Amino acid sequence: MRHLDDNLLLMILEGQLPPRRLLQVMYDHLRELCPECRANLELVAREMSWTLDDGTFELDSFDAEPMPELLMTADPTPSDGPAYGAAFASASRAVLHQAGRLDAERRQAQRELAELRTLSAAERTERVTTATSRFASRSLAELLLEECREAVRRDPQDARVYAELVPQMLRRLPGATRQAWGEELHARALAHRGNAFRVGGDVQAADNSFLALHRFLTQQGLELDDLSPDVASLEASLRYDQGRFQEAAELLDTAVQLAQVSGDTVQLARFLVQRGDVHRFNEHLDEAQRDLRQALSLLDPEQDTHLFLCGVGNYGLYLCEAGEHHEAARLLERHEDLFRRHDEPWLYLRTEILRAKIAHGLGRGAEAERGYLAARDGFAERDLPFHAALISLDLAQLYVEEGRSRELAELAAWMVAVFESRELPARANVALMLFQQAVAAKQVTVEALRGLRSCLEQAQTAARRAAPLPS
Repeated sequence: MRHLDDNLLLMILEGQLPPRRLLQVMYDHLRELCPECRANLELVAREMSWTLDDGTFELDSFDAEPMPELLMTADPTPSDGPAYGAAFASASRAVLHQAGRLDAERRQAQRELAELRTLSAAERTERVTTATSRFASRSLAELLLEECREAVRRDPQDARVYAELVPQMLRRLPGATRQAWGEELHARALAHRGNAFRVGGDVQAADNSFLALHRFLTQQGLELDDLSPDVASLEASLRYDQGRFQEAAELLDTAVQLAQVSGDTVQLARFLVQRGDVHRFNEHLDEAQRDLRQALSLLDPEQDTHLFLCGVGNYGLYLCEAGEHHEAARLLERHEDLFRRHDEPWLYLRTEILRAKIAHGLGRGAEAERGYLAARDGFAERDLPFHAALISLDLAQLYVEEGRSRELAELAAWMVAVFESRELPARANVALMLFQQAVAAKQVTVEALRGLRSCLEQAQTAARRAAPLPS
């Protein structure tokens, strides 16, 4: 979303754009309480000696006015002379009046969200559905969706309840269901509900939620690209887990394009990281690297640390897969301190894999072995057998290259034991059995390892449908 900058103001003052454009930009931004644009508007107002009714810019002093009506009052032509300046003054008053109302609404919504957090899921639903005047605002609906996004990894069921509150709340807001923002919030709620089901392991329910979303869009005459980009991104996550990679890529293309238009660089970076993973799975390493380079260029490592380090880790792995181990080592070295300061288990395991792959590619066998074993055991402890098995295949390749038949036999026995009590597709079971036989006959080849990896990756995709993995 564009900020109120010098170029935009100049275009309005010179008559290239109508004053209505100023008001619309400010309204869009103040909907999110953008401090940069608010400060610029107040600065321009002071320089042009605009005065408001009470002579102050304190937002809390203004009464609310309906924004659509105000939008209709400030659009004289540039040739109107003094009336043109009056239009800016009118726009300033309108926007700041609205900002005051939004400030008050947002503060009230934050208090209500804090109250809801203290309740159980059932109590939360009852509190919202039975309230008469409270727990019913656009700002609270937006905060509930943000809460859902934050809570989904911690407690998917809790996140789902937050998402389901939004449509109930919209039905209580006069006229909300007939407003574009009401349709958008309803659609986002369905998408977040589906994502909560996905993360919780119920992929069928997730699929049903997205089917309901598309039915809703059809009823309203909308498309995905009429909505905020997170809707397409959340559906892409489900399609990825279902192994529907082409659909996931197309949805992420939509999400990336929408984020580019909105100007939200952090959101854009998140979608680029996500799309890079899809490109990598489709063996489009050049496209994967391109997306990751762009994502990292958009992020502030200190402010967006988790996403930035996820991007660094993925980019490093793509470099290793392309045989660029020296470049991957330089990348990791540049951000070593940030990795040490950000102690998060999933990132730690991913970083151990990257270190091991770099060491392996650079001929440091002992270091690679330590890294592979640490990552394998970490995934096994977290009950992620496919991750553990795929890392074991990297380790197996190292043992094959070094001629270490005893360690290779022990590794094969470990892999068989990991999957002993789990249902595997017939092809994966056969591949694992053939691998163990080849180990016993000391006839394991890199091609055989590649074939087993392909079988296990396909089995992992099927397993994601029942138990999605952390991202």
